[in-house]
Amino acid sequence: MADFAKDIPYYVFPHELDCIVINATNTCTVEFFTNVGVDMILTLTPNADGQIIIEDFAQLLRDITADHPCVFCEIYLEEEGTTESGAAEFYVRACRQDLNTTCTEFCNKHFFSLVKGPKPTYMGAEELLFADNINKAVATLIWVNPENGDVKETAKDLSTSGDNLSSRINVSPSQFASPGAEYILHSYLVKADDRTAEFILQSCKDATPVSFMFRNAFGYLETFHCFGATLTELKPTRSTAMFGGKTRNYRVLAVPEHTSHTGIIPSHMVTLFADLCSATFVKVLPSEREVCITDCDFKISNDLYAPQQATISWREANRSTLHEPTDFFRTFDNSFDNTFY
Repeated sequence: MADFAKDIPYYVFPHELDCIVINATNTCTVEFFTNVGVDMILTLTPNADGQIIIEDFAQLLRDITADHPCVFCEIYLEEEGTTESGAAEFYVRACRQDLNTTCTEFCNKHFFSLVKGPKPTYMGAEELLFADNINKAVATLIWVNPENGDVKETAKDLSTSGDNLSSRINVSPSQFASPGAEYILHSYLVKADDRTAEFILQSCKDATPVSFMFRNAFGYLETFHCFGATLTELKPTRSTAMFGGKTRNYRVLAVPEHTSHTGIIPSHMVTLFADLCSATFVKVLPSEREVCITDCDFKISNDLYAPQQATISWREANRSTLHEPTDFFRTFDNSFDNTFY
């Protein structure tokens, strides 16, 4: 009877199954099924040691979970000459990275995010957290009075939503009520069972932040904010041919390309920025239009006094820019003195 050399855990990340070893004497049929319609049947012959080794299986699992945070899988083994067969049923959670922990340990102690410290955010930003089966979530908020330096601490219970595979928490800073009109939110800590996530508010005086919402390494939506300036450059793509002895452009696609500066990136946020740069689904907030990452520039220096900064280039996913005729241009903002009307 063919069987697995090592038991497969019920919850796994793809990298945990990078190599599957099957003990078998004769030719074995391996049937692989998923609940997302990806099925595979292999007929394999054992080597001289009586083993069938399936290598690089993690890449297949990563491709399957690219659009699904959690996939149910089944593997059945049928060996020639025997009536008994081996089987394994398990869930594969999406993870584009190789982690130094098991899926079960990670899910019990962490949110589905690669952030390792306080995440910079701003008032009006959208922040979401996902985790495996949250029982209770509480936010501890630090408020500061900039006039006299007084500090107050408040707490708020957070509601969760989701299914039996994951829970979602909306931790956007704008939902928290201030203890007084003179107090502003400085930072807050979200605790859900054994998991913690910290956020720190940034001032946005020099430029309006650009926020990206993307499908992170675990298949869940997460945000990254660029606090620096954004430059827009028009780069038309021209298709040229000769008609009647004259060279003409018969098609011009003029889609602006934007380059956003991140501002200073703390060391614990480097992995999140790298996660954004490798994401296949990204949209810009608050318009929620899908965008395409075209380039990024980030070089990490070991200089202890050099601030880490990066740029990310992107364009809208549509063939052309969406224009809104009803969005009238405003010459003056709300700070304009009415006496000059």
